[in-house]
Amino acid sequence: MVCSQVMTLTIDELQEKLKTWDGCELCKSANPVLGEGNPKADIMFIGEAPGQKEDELKRPFVGPAGQFLDSKLLRS
Repeated sequence: MVCSQVMTLTIDELQEKLKTWDGCELCKSANPVLGEGNPKADIMFIGEAPGQKEDELKRPFVGPAGQFLDSKLLRS
């Protein structure tokens, strides 16, 4: 299916829509993990996929990859 409409949503609006979306099998076994922080920041870190800890807490970069990223950022 091709979507013919383009929607512009804020992060908050997207989070609200994801709470009730059941459009795929993955959403039955995993939680959506969206970004945190200032949406107008000059820099953004994008991860490949949420790990187990991120899925459990529904927060990005809280597991081993996030700890690694934090350690590198603190050293710079």
